[in-house]
Amino acid sequence: MATPLTRDEMSDLDDAAFFEAYKQGRIERREDVWTAENFEEEMEKLPLFMTHDPTPEEFVTNPHLAAMQQAFEQDMDPVERADYHKDHGNKAYKDALQAKHSLYVFAACILLGLLYYMCSSRKLQRSHVRKAIECYTEGLKEKSRDPVMDSALLSNRAAANLIIGNNRRVIVDCSQAVQLNRKNIKAYFRAATAFHRLSQYTECIQWCDRGLELAHDNTGLVELRQKAVRSQASQAKEERKRAVMERKQQAHRAKLDKAVATRGIRTAPKRPTEWWTRPDNAEKDEAAEQVAQLHGSDAQGPSVDDDGFLTWPVLFAYPEHGQTDFIEAFHEASCLQDHLEIMFPEEPAPAVPWDAHNQYKSSKLVAYFEEIVVRQSSYAVGSSCCL
Repeated sequence: MATPLTRDEMSDLDDAAFFEAYKQGRIERREDVWTAENFEEEMEKLPLFMTHDPTPEEFVTNPHLAAMQQAFEQDMDPVERADYHKDHGNKAYKDALQAKHSLYVFAACILLGLLYYMCSSRKLQRSHVRKAIECYTEGLKEKSRDPVMDSALLSNRAAANLIIGNNRRVIVDCSQAVQLNRKNIKAYFRAATAFHRLSQYTECIQWCDRGLELAHDNTGLVELRQKAVRSQASQAKEERKRAVMERKQQAHRAKLDKAVATRGIRTAPKRPTEWWTRPDNAEKDEAAEQVAQLHGSDAQGPSVDDDGFLTWPVLFAYPEHGQTDFIEAFHEASCLQDHLEIMFPEEPAPAVPWDAHNQYKSSKLVAYFEEIVVRQSSYAVGSSCCL
């Protein structure tokens, strides 16, 4: 094995001798040397030739950036450094707004094959927003002790969070911003906007009023307040409608409970209506939902008409063929025969396609009622009996 040359020995060689020594393996190859394969990657690490904005992590892992950052911190005071981060955050924020504008411009062009472009624009927008938030946060970490500067950084970070819908974070930042600088009108507007998006219109109006005390002719606050007042009125109207509807539903349930109890009908150990009505957030009865969907019904359950008569949902099952029929409103005064004659008339041809042997005729059918309240069992009932 050839003996490696020292630095002094290599310095005495001309180009030809150096190349020959290199081929013989006498010159040690450095691992960090640039090659044709890694040239672009190594150039990208140099601040002067970077084609992207460096991330906070790169300022730690990249020695060139770390050196620049150290020199930057030594030459500037905390306020100047905070302002530096704010400027970079503002640039990223403007880029995010531009990406958002591009997304709106191409929103109508989905049918032209630009859906992929829209997704890319959305990702680009969020990338710019994250960059802006990071810059404003780094500015706050400088602890400039300048209330106006820190208030602006908080307000600007709130603006960035508004783009991606972090409304709670916006409210927190704006609250801190106005504590530092009560004349920060943008903070009032952005907090009010966040409250409006959360449908908290009373708080939105309050923040608008606080801002208008300082700038009574601010167009943005005036328009937002008017919008909040309209939204609040609409919300109150909807709440009144829901309250009226709830009272009607409660009265209907009470009337239905009374009608069921008066007839001595046994139900499950719940209130007579609880097993067919449920709150909006309750889990659905999958079996009932499947029956309703199968037969195209809304499955509203029993009801009481104006004359005090009950109507019930009734399911007819034909186990022999695995088929069912569903009557959504079976009047209690009607008898089974009335419905069977309609479903299975006395005609030569089969009434249903699954009755291959033409056996299902109203006069030949025997009905059984299945009880599940006390014990699961079936009882034969006459077709002339009322429900």
